[in-house]
Amino acid sequence: MKGKIVNVLLGVCACAFVLSAGTAAAYAKAEEIRSPVLTMKEGASIRYFAPTGIRFVTDVSEEDYNTVMAGENAEFGALVIPTAVLGDLEIKAENYDEIVAAGAREIVTDLWLEETEAGVKSYASALVGVETEEGEFGDFPEEYYEAELTAVAYCKYDDMIVFAENPQASSMAYTASALLAKEEGNPFLTAITDSVLADGLAFGAESYTVRVGQPVPTSLVSGEKAVNMKAVYSSDSETITVDENGTLTAKAAGSATITAKIGNKTASVQVTAEPVAVREILDVSMTAEGATATFDLSAYLGTEGTVSAVLDGKDISVSGTPAALVFNKKELYAGMYGNKTLVVTCANGDTVSAAKATVCVASHVVTTVAEFNAAIPDGTYVVLAADLYFEGTSPAENNTFSGVFDGRGYVLDGITLKNDQYLFCYTMNGTIRNVAITDLRLGVAAALYGGGKGLAENVYVRASSVQTGYSGWLTGFFGSNNVLEGNRVKNCLVVVDGVEIADRGNVYGSSGHYDGRRYLDGFYMIGVTDRCMATSETKPDGSELDPVESKPSGDPDDCAGYADRTAMIAAVKAGEIDFGDWDRDFWAFDEDGLPVPARMSETTDAEE
Repeated sequence: MKGKIVNVLLGVCACAFVLSAGTAAAYAKAEEIRSPVLTMKEGASIRYFAPTGIRFVTDVSEEDYNTVMAGENAEFGALVIPTAVLGDLEIKAENYDEIVAAGAREIVTDLWLEETEAGVKSYASALVGVETEEGEFGDFPEEYYEAELTAVAYCKYDDMIVFAENPQASSMAYTASALLAKEEGNPFLTAITDSVLADGLAFGAESYTVRVGQPVPTSLVSGEKAVNMKAVYSSDSETITVDENGTLTAKAAGSATITAKIGNKTASVQVTAEPVAVREILDVSMTAEGATATFDLSAYLGTEGTVSAVLDGKDISVSGTPAALVFNKKELYAGMYGNKTLVVTCANGDTVSAAKATVCVASHVVTTVAEFNAAIPDGTYVVLAADLYFEGTSPAENNTFSGVFDGRGYVLDGITLKNDQYLFCYTMNGTIRNVAITDLRLGVAAALYGGGKGLAENVYVRASSVQTGYSGWLTGFFGSNNVLEGNRVKNCLVVVDGVEIADRGNVYGSSGHYDGRRYLDGFYMIGVTDRCMATSETKPDGSELDPVESKPSGDPDDCAGYADRTAMIAAVKAGEIDFGDWDRDFWAFDEDGLPVPARMSETTDAEE
């Protein structure tokens, strides 16, 4: 094969130059003379006109050119040899004769390119096909399109030889594909790549599986041979990308179809991205004020490496080190409060690790009773970041609340609600979630909120004192007045077991005037039976209440009251209660199978 390539390929650029037999060449050394600097252009180009071939371009300064040409026997050119033939032979001036003897073609330059940079002269060294008997040269042989060639520019003068310091290696096929990738549309380029890919184009694997944040290279084949050409890659997914070299990178779990195109040939492959091994490590509450937020994840990501971040599936900027990661707060905020998933990936060499954080962007972060009393204005996003102990005091009252109060598993303890007083607001059209309320003292017609159409989700209440309601004003926990269409209580537990109540018939889980269907979806009481939900006897228009409408939506078995803890335990064991959709981040379950806030799980209800 080597011999065939050498014998077929013939260098041309005006004429071929061969050293005379027995001529000894001297070699330039930097310390002896001022050597000209030869700089080869990166890669190669295609000679489109007959005879077709591959060419390499070399630059030399006009100053160096004039210096050389003033000497004797000045000559510029290039040696071109199949890379496989060159083998381990080092490209240096001292090896000039050996490279030629191995089969390199000497392409002597006698024509210089007209369009060059100011102060620079350039010449092209082209390799085409064999010379015919008529003295004409043929096109570059098609069967050698894939053969990689190494070219090194040289300059001879005053019996000296200087080589370019940056030899170039390429093939006709690779050069054509690279030009096509740059959207150069000469049909000869496509003819070259199509010839090489006569057996089609395919990926080296039937499919690829990658992990988020861990780059994976791909390969291309044609039939049974590897393809060494430049392809244009694309992905139909924003989260699984492919770069210009065919390397896959996933920002999030999912799937994508990756396509490679070379000339007229295309190949596609399915890629599946699996989540990176992620540690759940952070629960950050923050406000939107300020320019930046800094997190320390060094315990999970190490201290060094290149970091990247994805917030709810979208790339965001991050700088610094894993010990001091700096985020743009505006990007974390992104115009919306609430819980967001932040995945930080750190690549250090071949090691890729990641940490997933739950970032909560809030308008108010509450850590004291005073902050709680001041942090419930309407429309806010309030995050509880500490257990609060009211020691029997009453909190400030609010008229309406349409924002979010997220207790994040913390406890409000020792609150006293006076007669007709509400913990959060009179009309609650927002959301209250993830909070435990213990040692609650409930006055007549008092409640967590009066009415409205909001959502209470993952709320645990343990009352120590409950006063009964009076005519038209019932004592309730989730609404005691003007409950509206769409009001929802989801996965909540109220415990009044053992509490002295004069008239339990006037104590309800959710009560008040009725205006449309309300929703009790996983709501249970211990200590009050058959009073999970109540309404006044008439609708606001004065018409009688349809008893069916007082039922909870969905499965009526999804809400119930039990006389005591023992009764509820029996219901759990009998399979009458399904806690399958209860949030395990907030809820834990004691040895009897009853729900208890996770942060309180070390102490059972029976022990409290």
